[in-house]
Amino acid sequence: MFIGKALVYFTCMLLLMGCAHTLTVADSEVERKYLPWLEDGKTKKEDVERRLGPPSGEFEGGRLWTFRLDLDQEKGVVRIYTGEYSLVLVFDDVSILKRHSLLRVRP
Repeated sequence: MFIGKALVYFTCMLLLMGCAHTLTVADSEVERKYLPWLEDGKTKKEDVERRLGPPSGEFEGGRLWTFRLDLDQEKGVVRIYTGEYSLVLVFDDVSILKRHSLLRVRP
């Protein structure tokens, strides 16, 4: 179990640091405002894809998804590949969201 968690963590860090950006965890209020429907242990992979479209990156046989997002006051969540935020999602074996992180990317 520890090895699996370490592998997921290591993979996320490599993916997110590969572009030489500074990352910080987004304010929880930002996440509640723009992604209130995203709940660990409840949200299904198909619901994420319906709301955000296909992931920007997919790893570990589809268990790890990443999205680059911009958050707009009027439009809500906007998907772009150079967005200000990176959303990292980890799914379990039955495609239920296990955990997630919304990270602010600063070039």
